[in-house]
Amino acid sequence: MSWRGFLHITLSTLVAGGAFLFWLAPKDPFSPAEMVLFDGLDQLVSKRDPAPADFVDAFGLPAECRSGDCYIERWSQPALGNPRVRLSQEVGGSIFEIELDRVCVRTDRVSVKYRGGKIESFCDHGYCPSYALWNDWGVMAFDWPRKPSNCVGDVVINTGKLFRDSAP
Repeated sequence: MSWRGFLHITLSTLVAGGAFLFWLAPKDPFSPAEMVLFDGLDQLVSKRDPAPADFVDAFGLPAECRSGDCYIERWSQPALGNPRVRLSQEVGGSIFEIELDRVCVRTDRVSVKYRGGKIESFCDHGYCPSYALWNDWGVMAFDWPRKPSNCVGDVVINTGKLFRDSAP
């Protein structure tokens, strides 16, 4: 066998082996709840400075939420388990919160989708871990639940002046 034949067989074996390993590798796609949440968040954070109307548009909230002050006890969003939603105007910005309950948005999928965040604690009465992503317009935080779980408890976006000014 010539060296060209040997090289051809070696390369073909490597390509076939790589394709086989790729085919065998576990695929962990986003769940329907994760896709709905991440699509809305992506639409929202693509804005330079998200405003209440952007929250409403990104998540299909009722028109009365455009004022910037809105609380929905059970939001009619079955893909997200009909969560609680709060939108409020604060000093120099807005706070948007989705409190997830009956669906699991996995913490490991959050860190895969939104790389570059870090675990922080935003409360002063104990350790309340959040996976936080800082932007020039504020912070997007995924709060880990207080009980052992691999699901996000709630998602908070804060565009308030304090969070814009304290970005790392």
